[in-house]
Amino acid sequence: MISYLQIENLTKSYGDRLLFDSVTFGVNQGDKIGLIAKNGTGKTTLLRIISGQESPDSGSVIFRNDLKVGIVDQTPEFAPDDTVIQACMQYDTAAYRSTNRLCQQAIQRLSMLQFPSWMLRRHGTTTTV
Repeated sequence: MISYLQIENLTKSYGDRLLFDSVTFGVNQGDKIGLIAKNGTGKTTLLRIISGQESPDSGSVIFRNDLKVGIVDQTPEFAPDDTVIQACMQYDTAAYRSTNRLCQQAIQRLSMLQFPSWMLRRHGTTTTV
């Protein structure tokens, strides 16, 4: 079984408020996981530590060498002219280029079928074909 992520003795607090203490777990190939807890107990903080956006007070986060980690914030800010795909793929340019090419082909085919222009709009602007 391939290990993708190993969390060892992770501890995080803000001031005198302890969010979690000595948390240890691993994520292996094929695992399906979820974080379920009350609001304010550290779920987002744990994800931010795993993604490298925050540092733990102690402990370690160990990834498989070729693993890419990303996180979408709870209240993300998107560029107003970005499409949904552009927003989702902003960190992976190879995947974005491939997906964008397929989307452009689909839009061209739809326009050849004379779909109304309002059906081809993205974020309030008409897609150029």
